[in-house]
Amino acid sequence: MLQIKNLRKTYKIGKHQVIALDDVSFDLPNGKLVAIVGPSGCGKTTMMNLIGALDKDFEGDVIVNGKSLKEAGEKDLDTYRKNTVGFIFQQFNLLNSLTSIQNVELALDLSGITKQNKTKKACSLLEQVGLSNQMKKKVNLLSGGQRQRVAIARALANDPEIILADEPTGALDVKTGEQVMELLKEISKDKLVLMVTHAPDLAKAYADLIVKMEDGKLISIEENMASVSTAAPIIEKIETKSKMSFLSSLKISLRNAWLKKGRTLATAIGTSIGICGIALAIAITSGTTNAVDTQVKGIFPTNAITVGLKENTDKSLKNIKPLKYSDINSVMSLDKNIYAYYFQIGGKGIPVAQFYSLDQSIIKDEKLMTKLSDQSTREKLVMMMAPGVLEDVKNDIQYGSLPEAGSTNEIVISLSTAKDLEKNGGDLKDLIGKNMYVRYLKQGSNPHSEQSGIPEVPIVKAWKIAGIANTTTLIDTYYATSDWAINFYEKEFKIDKTTLESPSLVLYSSNTKDLDASLQKLNDSQDKYKFELTGKTISSQVDGAMKQVRYALMGFSGISILVAALMISIVVYISVLERIKEIGILRAVGARKKDILNIFVAESFIIGVLSAGIGLLFTLGASKLINSAVYGFLKNISANAPYMEVAKLPLADAGLILLFCVVLSMISGFYPSLKASKMDPIDALRSR
Repeated sequence: MLQIKNLRKTYKIGKHQVIALDDVSFDLPNGKLVAIVGPSGCGKTTMMNLIGALDKDFEGDVIVNGKSLKEAGEKDLDTYRKNTVGFIFQQFNLLNSLTSIQNVELALDLSGITKQNKTKKACSLLEQVGLSNQMKKKVNLLSGGQRQRVAIARALANDPEIILADEPTGALDVKTGEQVMELLKEISKDKLVLMVTHAPDLAKAYADLIVKMEDGKLISIEENMASVSTAAPIIEKIETKSKMSFLSSLKISLRNAWLKKGRTLATAIGTSIGICGIALAIAITSGTTNAVDTQVKGIFPTNAITVGLKENTDKSLKNIKPLKYSDINSVMSLDKNIYAYYFQIGGKGIPVAQFYSLDQSIIKDEKLMTKLSDQSTREKLVMMMAPGVLEDVKNDIQYGSLPEAGSTNEIVISLSTAKDLEKNGGDLKDLIGKNMYVRYLKQGSNPHSEQSGIPEVPIVKAWKIAGIANTTTLIDTYYATSDWAINFYEKEFKIDKTTLESPSLVLYSSNTKDLDASLQKLNDSQDKYKFELTGKTISSQVDGAMKQVRYALMGFSGISILVAALMISIVVYISVLERIKEIGILRAVGARKKDILNIFVAESFIIGVLSAGIGLLFTLGASKLINSAVYGFLKNISANAPYMEVAKLPLADAGLILLFCVVLSMISGFYPSLKASKMDPIDALRSR
């Protein structure tokens, strides 16, 4: 039962008020086809909008089955439009980008039924209106009559009690109009069908009741005895809340994104530039830090401890006070777990090992420095060699043996060093017993020579290869006992070892479990020496530098992100403007404001996911190129250079970037989405 009580609607046009409905009252039973007739501007369409709850600004009341629309809240009106009324418009108000069945399913998206049931019901409704063979055609390919039948099927989707048809035959020819009227007459057997029409002949031919209006007033209600229907029984209907799931919103937005794929992709690519900048900043700094940590651990084991003087804290390198030979015993006596040390010999006038080779003639060549650009010369040279602790590899000798006790010229080399020395592919076993010639550079007394860093006279010494350890190192490495170098200098260069100095001392501890606690105890127990983990010290310095690089790169990328956020907001706003009619249709079939909001937020979500995906894929590709370039560079420096991933984006950071991009995109699109949700349904339906 529909009851109209003292219905009054006034429009304000400037300073004037126009009365569209003036104290209209009548009751209509179920199971009737009611024609509302009258001249243009008499209030017919306005009354249909009020009955359909598209407009809630009125005086009086509309009561449906005992429930007042005037007193209903926003959510109740959404539910009312979904369950109780179905709209059929003169201009069809279908979405041309969708097929017939998709247009009908649009109304069913609010019902929460499964995809299978939704499709089944949509098919059944289209068969009911005679379109079983047109279901998968886009509606812009259908005739006017067929499109109106799709509109009728959509109006019936949620089994409403009232069908509101505004000029349903106005855009149709006479024959097609009669077919549509026959269909509406059939529907009115168990529903109340209200039809606005300018065709009195159609009203007389099909309507059970004819409501005549003029100047916003009800003139009369006439029963058309020639076309009276039997009153339909009242059927109890279970109403469900109007609700569109986010998944349904996402599907609607995916369809639109696909239709506008060029624009969507361009927006995503634009946004991905900033995302890629951030991702690359994190990848490079994280990858470099991890690569350095790995190599530091290889060169300086986790049990390596650097010792310096506490008084050197915060001093520049040139002002650092060196450790003396006498400090070795003092430091070693502080912890019984220390089993080895490395004393880096240095100081003015002290020879320093510079080049290594199996070819004595190259090492002795006084013009060697000028020949370093020659590749054949470089291939026979090892430019750098790091010391290692013999105690750590005594059980890993693959070829040869350990040096004889007390030997001052025998060493063990790593397997990778042996391969670097024997570049011609010879048998590594043949290196055992051979001499490796070492060129020492002694800084002369000439001030000009010291300033330029050019050595005056090369000194060549021979190291005998006693064994090869089964170890692979980034830098070519030799292993010797802790006092080997000191004894070597004392014997070969006639230097009093008690006069030797070093900027730092590296210790090796057998305590690896509680090393941090042990170092803290050592630092607290005396005031002269400062103990730090060697690898940790270097890694922390690298990490600090990489963080500064990361912040700088991310700051630069942040500008792109701000521009991208603005671009997303504009694109979503354009989408809102393009889809105003769709907004009106969705509101007419019961969509809540929240559902409209979700549809456009979902569109922002799609752009965010696509942007993050493009940005992360580009970062992955760029990282591989960077890693290959770095590896190629390192291979030119050292044949032992490993493949290091200096650009590697951690999976956790990739997930955070994806989340950040999606959230940023949804925030950027929120304002235009909110504007869309607040659009007036009537204004939206009138848009072209």
